[in-house]
Amino acid sequence: MKSTNKHMELISSYLMDKASQDEVDQLELLMLNDPQLRADFLAYARMDANLSRVICKKQHVALFDRRPVIRRCSILLPVVATLVCGVFLTSLIFWAKDVPANQLVVGRFGESGL
Repeated sequence: MKSTNKHMELISSYLMDKASQDEVDQLELLMLNDPQLRADFLAYARMDANLSRVICKKQHVALFDRRPVIRRCSILLPVVATLVCGVFLTSLIFWAKDVPANQLVVGRFGESGL
């Protein structure tokens, strides 16, 4: 790549989607007049596009050394949720036995004399 550092910085910011509209216009104008800059842009864009493929071919591409918390809890979470629901429903059943029958009536419709 034989373009100047300033031109390469413009290309880099353009490919990283950080270039302002003025910088994009300036880069387009420069590329229209400079065939070497066009060639450098294409080479740099190809490297940028292929970088993810090169990285993903490695066997151990991990940003973190440990497994995410969600995956570690994936087995434990349903078990705990079932136990909590079971305890809650069991307590409702036992609580309902202690309440007198007349307090369990929520409403009666169609009765006269009320």
